[in-house]
Amino acid sequence: MISLFDTGNRITLRNTPQIQPILKLNMEATYAHLWLEEILSGDKTEQIETVWKAMEQSSRYAHALLEGDEISELHILPLADSLLREAMREVELELENFRRIAEVRYSNQKNSLPGSLIEQNFDQIYLNVLEKTNRVENLIKLRLKDDLASFQHWGVILLFTSMILSVVIIRSFLSHQRRQTQQLQTLSQAQLEIQRKNAQLEDMVHQDSLTALPNRMYFSKELQQSISYATREKQYLILMFIDLDRFKSINDNYGHNAGDEVLKQVAKRLAGVIRTEDIVARLSGDEFVVLVKHQGVHNTSIDSANHIALKIVEALTPAYEIYDACIFITASIGISLFPQDGEDAETLLNNADRAMYHVKNLGKNNFNFFSSVLNDEASKRLHLEQDLHLALSQQQLELYYQ
Repeated sequence: MISLFDTGNRITLRNTPQIQPILKLNMEATYAHLWLEEILSGDKTEQIETVWKAMEQSSRYAHALLEGDEISELHILPLADSLLREAMREVELELENFRRIAEVRYSNQKNSLPGSLIEQNFDQIYLNVLEKTNRVENLIKLRLKDDLASFQHWGVILLFTSMILSVVIIRSFLSHQRRQTQQLQTLSQAQLEIQRKNAQLEDMVHQDSLTALPNRMYFSKELQQSISYATREKQYLILMFIDLDRFKSINDNYGHNAGDEVLKQVAKRLAGVIRTEDIVARLSGDEFVVLVKHQGVHNTSIDSANHIALKIVEALTPAYEIYDACIFITASIGISLFPQDGEDAETLLNNADRAMYHVKNLGKNNFNFFSSVLNDEASKRLHLEQDLHLALSQQQLELYYQ
């Protein structure tokens, strides 16, 4: 009986207090990642202090699993196994890297565009955090499996001995077995909850919470993979950068809830236009992107891009019925082609963005392909702005009234 009780207590003390902190650690790190992406994309719903707080909380859970702590009424016991502690220290170091590169991204937002090296490093470190915490979780589950095997072994021996000794011992064993079964059921429920939370975390990492479309992080990785595949197979890709025209007026006149409903309906209409193998994603705010894959030749790519862009314009034109109001909205679309307009994700996105702004300048509600002329114009505008700033700082301008 003592052996059975000891085994049951080891199952509870070794595993149960560590499962919830690992889940909490993952959730806080994911919240920090998503909130920082939203802030950098222009969504001011969250404040940067919330991101730092989530990161600090995630690090606190990691430290508690090494030293023990009580967080939000959760009594956390330190990991006793040396292999688990070593794996947890790796998590703690990765969280420090996560905070460091997040601060770099926030202080250097101009160089944190989709596909940029700093964004890729940030996303990779975040995925390293998830990978290493999952390793700790799997090690705990392995220890749990060993304890359960030991429990079953000693349980059978004790049952056999109890049947020989007396009915009293049998009753005592069965009573404890019921309690132990309840403990195992509790652990099983905890494992199911962990699986459910992990599935939610996976969705949060790759999915836009408002529209349910793929988010910027998922799209950036998919674009890089598609470029690698297209390079090997000598295929073309079509990238469309879509920005809604005068979307701010909808938020100003009808409120942000109405604006969110418009974005949801826009997402559904865009998803209804493209093929199943292609991708439509929401980058941020009212910016969407479409990636069209597996284009054989250059002329076919141009024809496909024209056809799809026309379908998008037509799909977004009908009125949006939001809260008993009919709202009309249009979109400006910039198009870049791989490989002629760029051989990496950042260049393709930048060039499609430039083509989109050219449409804005021409009157909106249309689409346009990127060209080297647009690149030259953007370069001239940049140099002109720099020259004007320099002239102002050195008081080289004079004002005359005629």
